[in-house]
Amino acid sequence: MNPFSKLKVKIKTEVVKLRINNLDLTKRGKYIKASTWNAFTNQNDVVVLDTRNAYEYSLGAFEDAINPQIETFSDFAC
Repeated sequence: MNPFSKLKVKIKTEVVKLRINNLDLTKRGKYIKASTWNAFTNQNDVVVLDTRNAYEYSLGAFEDAINPQIETFSDFAC
């Protein structure tokens, strides 16, 4: 018996629906390697937004990160 016999995979344009028209995916944040995270976030001109929901944030947060207090990531786009 194959437990995945009815499995369907759909290709989506977005993992989290932001509902933003004309979103330019080339205008994005900088990728930071784990090995350089501390040095990068300790710079004076860096701001970290912790965009996780309240439950996830309550489990632990990034030091000095701003919590925009959103319930879902799509709220962040509004």
